Amino acid sequence: MTKEFSNLRLHMRPDSQLRSQAIKEQLLRELPSHQFKQARQLSQQMLAQVLDVKQPSISQLEKRVNMYLSTLRIHIQAMGGS
Repeated sequence: MTKEFSNLRLHMRPDSQLRSQAIKEQLLRELPSHQFKQARQLSQQMLAQVLDVKQPSISQLEKRVNMYLSTLRIHIQAMGGS
């Protein structure tokens, strides 16, 4: 069963929400997804091939603010992360 992170966040304790937000902001400052792709030498087209989708889908995915955790997991695994 997939759950949107925004729904999970609503059920987190306030201190956990603050910690999560701080980690998110730090990670976004350190390495945006387009830089991660560059570090792994992946283009949107290559990632699209791995995920068996079209390149515009990857572009849209990268611009999303909210997505399913399962979608994010698949995206990260396709780039070689965990």
